[in-house]
Amino acid sequence: MKANLSVAVSDWALTGSEVLNQATVQEGYPLGTTAFDDHIYSRTKLAAEKLNENLIGIYAAQDWQMFYASPDKEGTFFIAMPHFYGDKTIQFLGYPNPDINIQLEEPIKSAPAVPLVYTEGILKYLQLSQQRKKIFQLYKTLETNLNNEKADEEIEPIQPDRTIRTEEYESFEDIATFIREISSPVAFTLDRKKNLYSARMYNPAAQTFYPNDPMFIIDGKVTRNADFAARLKLNQIEQIDLYYNFDKLFENFLVIGSSGVISITTKSGVLIPEEEEKDIFKINGLQYPAAFPEFRPEQVNNNAHQPFFRPQLFWNPSVETNEQGQARLQFFQSDDISTFRIEIVAQSEDGTIGVGKKEYVVSWK
Repeated sequence: MKANLSVAVSDWALTGSEVLNQATVQEGYPLGTTAFDDHIYSRTKLAAEKLNENLIGIYAAQDWQMFYASPDKEGTFFIAMPHFYGDKTIQFLGYPNPDINIQLEEPIKSAPAVPLVYTEGILKYLQLSQQRKKIFQLYKTLETNLNNEKADEEIEPIQPDRTIRTEEYESFEDIATFIREISSPVAFTLDRKKNLYSARMYNPAAQTFYPNDPMFIIDGKVTRNADFAARLKLNQIEQIDLYYNFDKLFENFLVIGSSGVISITTKSGVLIPEEEEKDIFKINGLQYPAAFPEFRPEQVNNNAHQPFFRPQLFWNPSVETNEQGQARLQFFQSDDISTFRIEIVAQSEDGTIGVGKKEYVVSWK
């Protein structure tokens, strides 16, 4: 069948897991899904006292987008995000109750640290490597490292319906006073008995106010605490972006941001309320693509007497097969006398994983 292959060829007698007694592959948790896709999954759990939440929002500031998940009866749920490289900051938001307690589970348990293993073969190889470095220096060639290439993943932020740059207006005490004094679709209301502000965003298309408080994004972090946002000192604020077009709100934020979004950029960074700050986590995505430095005969400056040594001969994490499950690859064998292994991890289009291996021996004739 058609599949994607990860192929590695290495000196197994020198670096194999049986020799080093270390696993090269670690298993993650089983996914709570049947359909396979290219998403990255993280397993998460709600604290026991918050199990009545029926919807969890996950805000990814870099994407300007909200993702959602539904907890099971034990409070466990999976975050499913389109694949990304490097790491990403996400924030959890409960609905309808904004106060939640999240425990993010690591997908892969790190193996305990073990001391480096020096077998007789490794020690001999290291001694020979000192001599080989002299050979490389003599012929003015160098072995190269993996070349990581950062993928261009920059996301264009959605365009606001209105932008307010505070420097273009008079100075006011706080955001609530400032908004009240200028023509704006945002209305802050102070409950004098409770001394708390609430906020509403006007929907021009429906010619009425949205029913709930808007969502506030302060330097990429979300708060639904309108009182906190209203009392921010205006001299700390650089820019206020307003989003009130319903189609745009629903496309990017769905239910949690459907009553309007106010994005506030500060001059020096402001911490949002502690109960919301603690719901911000960093999750890891894919490693950036790396080009493996394959050996080619032209690298030896047309000198047939220059030897080629390398424990890892070939690695390609993305070899595509045809419909019959066939793929062709080529690599150049080193001058080492040893046992080598070709290892293949295959992943079919439906997510099925398979592993294959083949050993061969290089010896003198």
